[in-house]
Amino acid sequence: MKTILTSLVVGAICLVAGLFLGPQWRSGHGELTAFRAGDDFRGRGKAASDRDSPPRAQLHSVHALGRVEPTGGLYPVGAPAGTRVDRILVELGQEVQEGQELGAMDGYAERTGQVAWIEAQLAEARAQLKSEQDYAAILDQEAALEQESMLTLEGPERKTQETNIEVLAEKAKSSRNDYEHLVELNKEKRATISAQEIERQHLVVSQDEATLRNARAELERFAVNRKLRLAKLEIQLRKTKATALRASQAIPVKSLEKQLELAREQVRQTVIRAPRAGRILAIHAKPGEVAGPKPVFELGDTRRMEVVAEVDEDQVSSIRKNQKATIRLHAGSRPYTGVVESWALMVAKNDILGLDPTAAAYARVVEIRIRVDEPCDELRDRTHLQVNVDIALGDSADSGPTVETSQ
Repeated sequence: MKTILTSLVVGAICLVAGLFLGPQWRSGHGELTAFRAGDDFRGRGKAASDRDSPPRAQLHSVHALGRVEPTGGLYPVGAPAGTRVDRILVELGQEVQEGQELGAMDGYAERTGQVAWIEAQLAEARAQLKSEQDYAAILDQEAALEQESMLTLEGPERKTQETNIEVLAEKAKSSRNDYEHLVELNKEKRATISAQEIERQHLVVSQDEATLRNARAELERFAVNRKLRLAKLEIQLRKTKATALRASQAIPVKSLEKQLELAREQVRQTVIRAPRAGRILAIHAKPGEVAGPKPVFELGDTRRMEVVAEVDEDQVSSIRKNQKATIRLHAGSRPYTGVVESWALMVAKNDILGLDPTAAAYARVVEIRIRVDEPCDELRDRTHLQVNVDIALGDSADSGPTVETSQ
């Protein structure tokens, strides 16, 4: 009951206060009017202050953190993960040429030995093939010489036989004429010729004609033998060539050449070579270690150096090509100069953190590449050194960077 009475009293007091103060608030004579007046005064004062204050200073340079790199960046040279490094063939800081051997992986010695073994086999096979070819060439020369000998020596012999046949033919003809003459004389009784004399002359005719027939048969046999010898030489020559061909086919020169090519390719797979000319800037493995995801070597072309500056995305629109840049390594060191060469096409998170504890650890930046003017010998051994960069903003005909946002 007491609570109800208390609530009624409070409600009555509030009602009376509202009836008393309401007209004053609506007429603008209350404290709310004072608050509004104060706000108007402060607004007019701020506007007047903005009109009277001097214009904001124009930005003359862009400051950024950067890192030193060889022109073209670093080239990581690795090996298949899980393979063991057998040997390192270069030293840190050494200049290398494109294709030069930098190191070898496990299995290099065995595969190199395999190559040497196949090379020895191939050399023996080639020597054997050459011997067979030389032997076939000798047999070929022998057959050609015999053929030439036949053509050279048999010509005069044939000529002699033909001449002898002509002489024998004349002699046989003369003997027959004498025989016929004796027979004619005996028949006509013009001379006294005995039968023995006629018989003797007939025998002479028979002998001369038999000798002529033998000579002609000998010439014919000579021609037949010559033809057979030439055919035999031709067969011998073909046999020699077939033997040489069979011997060459039995010697596995081509298969050994293919095996050698495959073995050399296997050796090349165990060798780490430089993809381009440059300088060895880092060696991340030692002989006997297992290669991991990191590269075994890192190389770069330190003949020209550049600085990669991380410029805030809000300031990158002011960057132009060929703008001058000042590069400082640390306090007290001499500054280096350079010019803006190029820029990235995407916005990314910053990778370089300064020493300022109040600086943001996460910033969205665009990488600007600055070509360092020569001489810059001190920078050649300072890859990834953090530097301070000031890019002077000036008029330039080149358009600024156009970048895409990287989430």
